[in-house]
Amino acid sequence: MSNGYWENMVKIDMTTESIEYTKDHMQYVEEYLGGRALGIKMLWEALKDKPDIDPLGPENPLMLIPGVATGVGFPTSASRGECVCKSPLTMPKTPAGEHSHTVAYSSCGGKFHADLKFAGIDMLYITGQAKSPKVIVIDNGAVSIVDGSKYWGMDTNQFEETIQKEYGDEWKALGIGPAGEKLVRYACILNEAGRAFGRVGVGAVMGSKMLKGIVCRGNKAVPMANVDKFIEKREETLQTMLAAPVLKSRRRYGTGSLLSGQNGINFTVKNWTNTVNPHDDTIGTPALMDNYWVRHRSCWGCPVYCMKFGVARSGEFKGEYTEGPEFESGVLGSGLLMDNMGSWTHLMDLAERQGFDQLNLGGVLGLACECYEKGIIKSSDVDGLKLEWGNADQLHKFAMNIINKKDEKEIYGWFAMGAGYAASKLGPEAMKIAPHVKNHVYSVQMPHLMSNTFAFSTRGGCHLFGASKAAQEANIIRDLGGHCNAPAAYSYGASGTADINSFIMGISLTLDQYMYIGEKCINIEKMFNCLNGFRAEDDDFVDKVYDLPIPDGKNAGKTMKRDEWAANREAYYTECGWDPKTGKPTEGKLQELGLNDMIPYLAKIPF
Repeated sequence: MSNGYWENMVKIDMTTESIEYTKDHMQYVEEYLGGRALGIKMLWEALKDKPDIDPLGPENPLMLIPGVATGVGFPTSASRGECVCKSPLTMPKTPAGEHSHTVAYSSCGGKFHADLKFAGIDMLYITGQAKSPKVIVIDNGAVSIVDGSKYWGMDTNQFEETIQKEYGDEWKALGIGPAGEKLVRYACILNEAGRAFGRVGVGAVMGSKMLKGIVCRGNKAVPMANVDKFIEKREETLQTMLAAPVLKSRRRYGTGSLLSGQNGINFTVKNWTNTVNPHDDTIGTPALMDNYWVRHRSCWGCPVYCMKFGVARSGEFKGEYTEGPEFESGVLGSGLLMDNMGSWTHLMDLAERQGFDQLNLGGVLGLACECYEKGIIKSSDVDGLKLEWGNADQLHKFAMNIINKKDEKEIYGWFAMGAGYAASKLGPEAMKIAPHVKNHVYSVQMPHLMSNTFAFSTRGGCHLFGASKAAQEANIIRDLGGHCNAPAAYSYGASGTADINSFIMGISLTLDQYMYIGEKCINIEKMFNCLNGFRAEDDDFVDKVYDLPIPDGKNAGKTMKRDEWAANREAYYTECGWDPKTGKPTEGKLQELGLNDMIPYLAKIPF
């Protein structure tokens, strides 16, 4: 075995139900280390000659990859992992083929990925499509595929609770809800009551394989190179985390501290139209502390305890409970003009149980509300529903129709494909207001203030991609190690992240060398996207962003101008070593990064 690795990847073909134990991934570990970087390299190798494969078809590999630092008990990285595949959600404005989509990568906490490491497995590589629902069972490295028919149709909470009853508390489950089963393009994969592989539709990929979930337990100690250095760094980090004011706030409020903290500064209200939440007194951070939250939890091995659970205490939905809200949950709160916690809870619980990505669901519902307000959608178009701002009951029913009626009624099928796709079918006026980049709804912040990270993200609309080339490369270090974003940033930063990964693997790399890995990863992602037809015009925004200055709050009057954005995009491409007009990596940049084997593929890019 190698330090940090068992040299054991499990390849599972759901079509044939074959299970193979292999070391194939190890050929890339020295160069890409792990997590997102390793997964992206393996995705490229699998699909570089198949740019038009259907992401919901058998050839799309679904990879679950613990980080380098997963499973060793380091705070902020003890339990995290990455999911990598081709996205079924993202789309370019001018498709190069029937299935033009970007890379998909998603990070998740909880406990599952630690248990995968404890089971002696470095990663799962799942292809194929079963004929009937299945569940993968992993018992200390022994992998089997069992019938999952009785679980199909369960929501995510029901699935996890049933697995715990049937298998025992020492088993951890990862699974999809009905949204993933019905192939809603922004479905996610969940574990631990709300920890999600979200954003780019990985739940739909799992659903396309007829895979309800994965159940795992393990008790092996992960091999590590420099235990003494690791322990020293862990204790130093722990003390820093406990003392950091930002993380003290995070322990008390979770990311929910930003709901009021960013109100009027950089926060969506009414489908990214305003920034000042008129109902901050009832759904803002103080109200959550006083009248909503009842329990705090943490991902395994983390002292931050940022997970919050709350119960609606009054109103139509009194007694409903869910995990959250987090800052990003604001798309279902202020983004839809909810004025009470019961209504907000009703939609957050819907997203968690049905397995929707909250951000994409919020964008879809926000688009529906604004289209209804403008007369683009009429009540008769949606079975008599009134898609009014703040009407949680009607919006809940609309979301359920997206799952259950998407194959029966055209409009629900449009919204099941994503906000940008739905807008393209609803017409030009809807296209002006749909909150997305590359058909991927952007985060809860205003695009005027997050333009670089939303537009340049290789998975579209991502607030965690990074606003600059250097930040983007540093974030790869985070994602390859499995480090949680905010705690790592406020405790030890990119250089500390690099040290931790090195102590575990027994390697000696400088921060610049880690950044070099990050740059290679982003260039592979960009090449993948270019082969799928994504151009400069896809690193852009809808008319609403250019036509509507921020109307209120601290950034009132902030605008984006098309010519200034085009110049900024060209400057970014130039800094990256890409063609300034198209965004296509240049032969010189690929040579510089040692990606010479990718150069012949430049000629295959359809622009």
